[in-house]
Amino acid sequence: MIPARTFLIIAVITFLSSLVHAQTNVTSNLCADPSAYSSCNANVDAKGRDCVVNCNGSVNCVVACGCTAHQDYLNCMAEACWNQVYSCEYQIFIQQYLTSCPDVTDPIPFWPPPKNAPGGCSCNISEVYDSVRRAEQEQSSCLVNASNELTTNNGVDVAKKESGCACCGISAILSAIHDICPDTIIPAPIAFYNIWPFSPTNNLPTLPPLPISVPVPEINISDPDWSACETPLKNYNCMSDLGFSAPSKSSKTFYRPDNMPKNGTETLHNTGTEVTSPPSGTVFTWHQSTATYTVTASAYVRERTSNETLTGTRSGLASAMQTAGSESGASRVGGSMGGLFVEIGLAWWLV
Repeated sequence: MIPARTFLIIAVITFLSSLVHAQTNVTSNLCADPSAYSSCNANVDAKGRDCVVNCNGSVNCVVACGCTAHQDYLNCMAEACWNQVYSCEYQIFIQQYLTSCPDVTDPIPFWPPPKNAPGGCSCNISEVYDSVRRAEQEQSSCLVNASNELTTNNGVDVAKKESGCACCGISAILSAIHDICPDTIIPAPIAFYNIWPFSPTNNLPTLPPLPISVPVPEINISDPDWSACETPLKNYNCMSDLGFSAPSKSSKTFYRPDNMPKNGTETLHNTGTEVTSPPSGTVFTWHQSTATYTVTASAYVRERTSNETLTGTRSGLASAMQTAGSESGASRVGGSMGGLFVEIGLAWWLV
């Protein structure tokens, strides 16, 4: 068990470091108004820097600064990069926002994207996110119910049921990912594998070294080795016995280690035609917490190259995901606010 203080330090640093990469995968050269987008991000960085400096070491304050920064980055997208708001990059950014800021409320601009949206992502990240979060909640409820049976059942039976709960949670995630995005190699920002660590097998996704933005709470159970889940998943029906929902909208199958489908072979990529006009109109308003934002979309001023295609972002996105973990905050286009958050977090947490 990780000491509480050490765990909190790790969680906070992980959370803060995620901000370094909040907009890394959304490059200004693809935006409707590249100059306005870069300028907007720079302003967000400066605002966030001042916000953190004024926190005087308060954890809640720093986290609030980060959540406000995510919202401001979102506004930069809506204002000057509205042609990319259905892209994989934007969906991953919103997933990071949701997991970093648990008090976020719906609706969120352009999330989830409409089905078959122009310039959409090859994998429905929002549906994966919903499935993963549901599995997490159902696993937690299942474990609580199992532990409550200690008063009526013997410890061995309860332990077996807890193993079933844990394994059904893992299976629900892996099954949902396969069902929703069967052709895709799922990267770390989408699949929250750090919630239920397990020993990977050859059939599971290879995870690139990208920081995961969710500050994960300690789990007071022994996380099972996925390879040991075959027996519990055969002994329990995850839905009828343990109360889990179907892993996805299209399938009720909970895969086991011995029947996991093969991975997809494609990296995430954007598909279809480009968005040619602001999806929410030239001006729209949205709310979050006590803040109200009025967004005015820029005109499309970007010049397309003669050989440009929308799916050309495939390799760039994959590369960005695979290398982001080793990049410094200063390398992010538009500033280095995330790097500043990490430095300040280290300075006042490790004293």
